Amino acid sequence: MKTKPILYLLLVLLLITACSGKKPGKVEGDSTKSSDFVFEEEKSIELAERGVLHMIKAEYDDFRKVSTDKLSEALSEEVLKEVETKVLNPSGEFEELVKHKYSEIKDKDGNKYAQVLVHAKYTKADRVFTVVIDTDYKISGFFVK
Repeated sequence: MKTKPILYLLLVLLLITACSGKKPGKVEGDSTKSSDFVFEEEKSIELAERGVLHMIKAEYDDFRKVSTDKLSEALSEEVLKEVETKVLNPSGEFEELVKHKYSEIKDKDGNKYAQVLVHAKYTKADRVFTVVIDTDYKISGFFVK
């Protein structure tokens, strides 16, 4: 299996956990924000949570709607099912989001992104989801540990 589809699958899992149905700000969180960035922190956190919730509920079409075209194309049904069966299901039942950390980052070409790390509690193992959001407020990266 290719590494790239697995990474995208893990990213999708991260989005599912972040979208637990809780409102942004109800989860303990930290933020790092630079004055030269253009992101709205609350909007970014809400999008990350929504994406993660779609993944947890296996609402893959809804996840693709909040993702970039490039990420949506990379996340085939096969890849998404693999993330579900190999990463999410072994974690047990999703319980709650524990905390989040918001930051703004740049890639090597200077493109700006919002990054939201979401710590999710499951019955058997906790997961940390990393959601990367572009300036159009689309999910462009999704990882899970």
